[in-house]
Amino acid sequence: MIRKVLSKLSLSIEIVNPGRFNRSNLSCLIMETFGIRAEMESLHSQLLALPLFGIFLTSYFNFLYTRFVAVMTNYQLSYIYHHMTASKNLDPSKLRFIAMDMDGTILDEGYQLSPHVADTLKKLQNQGKKLIIATGRIYKAAKIVLADSFEPDAFVCTNGADIYNRDGTILASHHIPTEALPILTKVSRDHDVLFCCYVGERWIYDRYSPGVDFYEKRTGMKGVRKNFDSLVGEDILKFLAVGPNEKLLEMRETILNSAPDLLDAFFSHETMLEIVASGVSKRQGLEECLRYLGGSLEETIAFGDAENDLEMLRSVKVGVAMGNAHSYIQTAVPYVTASVDDDGVARFLEELFGI
Repeated sequence: MIRKVLSKLSLSIEIVNPGRFNRSNLSCLIMETFGIRAEMESLHSQLLALPLFGIFLTSYFNFLYTRFVAVMTNYQLSYIYHHMTASKNLDPSKLRFIAMDMDGTILDEGYQLSPHVADTLKKLQNQGKKLIIATGRIYKAAKIVLADSFEPDAFVCTNGADIYNRDGTILASHHIPTEALPILTKVSRDHDVLFCCYVGERWIYDRYSPGVDFYEKRTGMKGVRKNFDSLVGEDILKFLAVGPNEKLLEMRETILNSAPDLLDAFFSHETMLEIVASGVSKRQGLEECLRYLGGSLEETIAFGDAENDLEMLRSVKVGVAMGNAHSYIQTAVPYVTASVDDDGVARFLEELFGI
């Protein structure tokens, strides 16, 4: 068994596609991919039972494992970009538009934009490429985060419900239908999570929860407490629920069963459920935005990491999942880049456009 495990670790570099690895899932994938989780646990017990020789083998085992992680991480940052772009025979000159999600794609967990990513995007913009933000955030929240980094050519905000041009002029909007408000108000009071909505540039919550503090930090905007019953007649952009995934799954089922022709609901993060008017999506919003810019999905690259990005990624010419995206997102699109922490957007674009 010792020989079997060491052999697998020694030879694994040559038989694994490095593009599927990122720092967040590497150790798990090592064990699962090669079917050695149980063997490793058993080996650990056996090594402990062997005095001096066990110490030597443990050291050797740790050396191989550490070396594997280091090599695979380096391969991830070089092999994946060349292989996954060149193999598809892409013509960069025909790709005029670059659309990108924000949180988890160009913004890390601290809501910071890497200077490397910003510089790469500005270089391509100076070469004539059009940059489009496609986000679940409202326009104001997107602008706050991007201040002093780069200036997008257009914004697809609120998961496709609102489309803005470069100077902030709204081009189109598709908001929550009035008849859906009583349904969503009831749902919000039946579930113990943060449930809020956007009216203009304000986000409003009916009941306080610890999620309020988290969401104020995330958006950089103070929430307003207001009874949802008083919102009749207001132009509501979207609703958002923040809480444990299992509670949000139950909430989504309730919403879609209660108003199947009025609302859609999807995740922007496993702890964030977005509720929008039926038919609204980043794909629909991006397509609408491109018409204003005189372009098409066939001329577009898009980057994303979550469920609310998936339809967009599958509809464009070059759909790219982030290395930190869930595995079902990565396997559903033709391209995968490095994680947001490894500047995946910049590295993919640099390889593709040769900059």
